[in-house]
Amino acid sequence: MNETTPRPRASNPWGLAIVMLIVGFFGGLLAAPRPAPIAANTPASSTLGSTGLQPMVFNLEQNGQKSQIIGNPLLADATSGATYILGDQNAKVTMIEFGDYRCGYCHLFTNQTLPRIIETYVKTGKVRYIYRDTITVGGEQTVTVASVAACANEQGKFWDFHQMAHANVDTWANNTGAQLVSTLSQMSQRLGINSSTLESCVSSNRYATRYNTEVELSKRFGVSGTPSFVINGYFFSGALPFEVYQKIFETFGV
Repeated sequence: MNETTPRPRASNPWGLAIVMLIVGFFGGLLAAPRPAPIAANTPASSTLGSTGLQPMVFNLEQNGQKSQIIGNPLLADATSGATYILGDQNAKVTMIEFGDYRCGYCHLFTNQTLPRIIETYVKTGKVRYIYRDTITVGGEQTVTVASVAACANEQGKFWDFHQMAHANVDTWANNTGAQLVSTLSQMSQRLGINSSTLESCVSSNRYATRYNTEVELSKRFGVSGTPSFVINGYFFSGALPFEVYQKIFETFGV
């Protein structure tokens, strides 16, 4: 019997093509870059990004409810150009508030929490406190109150006026325009502010440009709600309990 040489099997070009496509598909999945995870509560801002620093995370439990507070590191300095500054410039902690005079949570923070921070940390030289204007809810009413505050600052009374405006919001909340300025001017007299000088300053509108600059700055920092805070370069959103600020300060050795 003659031995016959086995014939080689004919190659199947379609099968080979399918195999190559499958290999290429899965290889592409493995090689494709994966999106980085997004941190919770991260403001959409060009000043937030890769700083080499990790977010500060605080896990809290109050009245049986758990919550997480996140402070995201900023790429830019939020103190540059600030006008309203309280406390020692050499303090270990610098705390910057972006606020709106018609924001309910700003009233809550300024009336209840800020005095405790000032008494416990600012007056003792541990924290330097800075206030910066922004606008999230108040519109032209906020602009007017901020203008009066700037003029009160000319008489060395910004912080007194700032506290008074928040504590007595019900007195002026229904006023606008010239009537709002007049109401705030009359209220300011109890602080030792010269009302005619104050009103003249407001009518000059000389702080309009600075106010617009402050608002644009707050947007670049990702402020979309008030109050928002930058504490030693970390962005925190919302009015937090005094005890939370204590924990934040402690991480910086205060």
